[in-house]
Amino acid sequence: DQSWLAARDIQMTNGWSWAGRSLLAKTRAGDMLVVKCLRKGEDPVALRREFAWMNYLSQVGRSLGRRFEVPKPLESGEGWLVRAPRASRKGSSGARLHPKRYAVAFLASPDYFRYPNEGDPNRRLSETEICEVLSRNAWLMGHLMAMGIAHTAPIPLFHNRAQRHRREDGGRYRWTHRGRLDRWLASCRHPNFGVSGLRDFEHFTAVAGRPRSRYETIGSHLISLLLVAGSYFRQKAPQRVGFDDAGRPVDARDLFDRDLLARMVKEIWQAYANGFTGETTEDGTPFDFDLLIDRMIEEMGVDRHMEEILRVVDQEAMSRALFLSFLQSRGFSLQEARRRPKGKADIPLMTGPHLGGFNQPISLPELIDFAAAGAAHCVAERFRKENALVGS
Repeated sequence: DQSWLAARDIQMTNGWSWAGRSLLAKTRAGDMLVVKCLRKGEDPVALRREFAWMNYLSQVGRSLGRRFEVPKPLESGEGWLVRAPRASRKGSSGARLHPKRYAVAFLASPDYFRYPNEGDPNRRLSETEICEVLSRNAWLMGHLMAMGIAHTAPIPLFHNRAQRHRREDGGRYRWTHRGRLDRWLASCRHPNFGVSGLRDFEHFTAVAGRPRSRYETIGSHLISLLLVAGSYFRQKAPQRVGFDDAGRPVDARDLFDRDLLARMVKEIWQAYANGFTGETTEDGTPFDFDLLIDRMIEEMGVDRHMEEILRVVDQEAMSRALFLSFLQSRGFSLQEARRRPKGKADIPLMTGPHLGGFNQPISLPELIDFAAAGAAHCVAERFRKENALVGS
């Protein structure tokens, strides 16, 4: 059932390993072979979208003048869908895969799974490297956005993950509402951009209309980039999180290098604005960068908000199996989860750090102010430029 692999004479130098729901293997040519598996109950359209965007962006990426290594999708005799190797039958930890082993396969850069905020000292980026990776990906997001191509999930942003099952918006974060940001550090663990460029192509979509229609997505991009910048420092000591033995919030502000964070944020902003508008952004942009940096360190460095509440109404919307799975994903053992009666009382869960208390405003409003001002600047400058071109 791996005829698609044999036909291409792809020779692997090691066995398969798992990264999330993807099987990985190194090839003799120096590439990484990735087989991204369909989850049980998942619509194959997401993998088809990924395959199509890889084909399209492989052409676009070569013309950008910036490093953007788009994977090369592999087809079988039946088209884009392939059968994953038999090793996928065991599945990765926590992954429930489609019983027919449907997948999409592609050859990627060896750096495809190297993230900007790695915690492993052997993989951690230097100060120069992290600034380059963040600013380059910011430019790519901004430039593609100007072309009408949006990455809708640089990182997963949620207001309340516990309500994903009953809310029409799936609990996703709408930064214009200024609510608390759920599990910010966990959301940054595996961002959909890294050393090789943007990744996870199933989250790309085409956007139409005037630049002002892209305002909210631009803001989400800027927020995502700044959150990953903050997580870079916390990943120096990923075990320092939550509350200490005395019940006090962990204070990890000493992990932050203020000058480096300021450089990262300014370069992210300048690169994104340049990518979207085509113009060089001067330091006079209407942000109070000093205030923003200080507040980022204050709120991202101290874990004041750890609690999430699984409300009765959310429990009632879950099946018993989903209820048990949800509690286990939040640190309960199966035995502890089974002892919890479903739908009888709200259940507090220590799942943070979050930016803001449960059902409260975000504790870092300066981040929202930055997103709002930055998105407005980008849209206005693009509008001015396009109208100047029309009038010329």
